[in-house]
Amino acid sequence: MTAYAPVGRFDDLLRFVASAGAPEPPYPIDVAGARLAQRIKNAHTRKVGLLPATPRTPTQDAAAILARPLAMMTESLVLVLDPERSTVPGETPGSGIEAVFAASLAPGVARLVPFAPAPTGAKVESIKFLLRFAEENEDAWAHVVVDLSGCSLPGELLGVLRLLDAIIVVGTAGVTTEPHLSATMARVPPELAIGVLLVGD
Repeated sequence: MTAYAPVGRFDDLLRFVASAGAPEPPYPIDVAGARLAQRIKNAHTRKVGLLPATPRTPTQDAAAILARPLAMMTESLVLVLDPERSTVPGETPGSGIEAVFAASLAPGVARLVPFAPAPTGAKVESIKFLLRFAEENEDAWAHVVVDLSGCSLPGELLGVLRLLDAIIVVGTAGVTTEPHLSATMARVPPELAIGVLLVGD
């Protein structure tokens, strides 16, 4: 199980990343994820959203698949944002002193989750909150990968589009259908769409 620690400010996150070390290897590199990572790096695209094609799509798995090669290619910190707290179901809410919970996923990759679940109808606010936290020190990281699982409604997605540089549609290999992928891609403005990533079933 991934270990999380409370973090109050971005400088605290940097200290955590430096001291926590990375989980035990191996760190598998997915070929499709690496290709997308290279495209993102070459385009100098810093804030990337992952939009799942279905509610059951393992978007956080896709985020890790993308973040690992990004960290290797840039030799810089890559942040994975989990606004839905899907990876910490057992964590108790923070006191408010902690801004986020942080975990080390691989060398140069840290996952951030909000200290408490977003109130009903305020999922987009969790995304904005985590992005504001990251923006405390934009020089400290190369890329941010944002889980957009909470943006199931058109209005929710519109609320974060201006905050992102690109969006990748995520599906599950052998499960997600072409119509699901096409319908999801249709929600993404052409200037932001950079590809599709399928994760193993």
